[in-house]
Amino acid sequence: AKAVKRELTSLREKGVWKVIERTNQKPIGMKWVFKVKQDENGHVTKFKARLVCQGFRQRHGVDFFETCAPVANYGSIRVLLALAASMDLEIHQMDVDVAFLNGILKETVHCKPPPGVTVPPGHVLQLLRALHGTKQAARVWWQNIDCTFLNKLGSEKSPADPCVCFRPVSKPGDKLLSLVLFVDDILIFSNCL
Repeated sequence: AKAVKRELTSLREKGVWKVIERTNQKPIGMKWVFKVKQDENGHVTKFKARLVCQGFRQRHGVDFFETCAPVANYGSIRVLLALAASMDLEIHQMDVDVAFLNGILKETVHCKPPPGVTVPPGHVLQLLRALHGTKQAARVWWQNIDCTFLNKLGSEKSPADPCVCFRPVSKPGDKLLSLVLFVDDILIFSNCL
């Protein structure tokens, strides 16, 4: 119950949906996915609940158009790891928490309210942000981090791999920064922690 409450609070704070009157929409369903997190000794550390859309019910050309999002090439990761070893670079790995919720939907996706969410009779939820399970979630997340965040850092994409970004070094002493994006995981390489 606490995990569901945490997830719903997070979704409300992010403004994931708005309640609208149902007209002729064909809303897709949502379901809860539960997971028990354990430490290395098998002790329960956390109960997780995630609300997931039943994206398999989405219709191409109606509530989604594009689904493709690039993923880093393993060869690119190997090259950067080799460079990091030879140049004594710092490597940091991070996972973006609720990454897909950072992507703003362009398409109109309607959902039935899931258990735990009440709406007035004759109303549905209209998604404003990508939610796990929607067909376009990974693509919308990619567009958000690529266009918004990485551009603000002044980074450039590698011509060989769109998921490898780097900040150009123009003079000696400049701080080197390279990022590798693998969906919502990011590898960061730098000469400055």
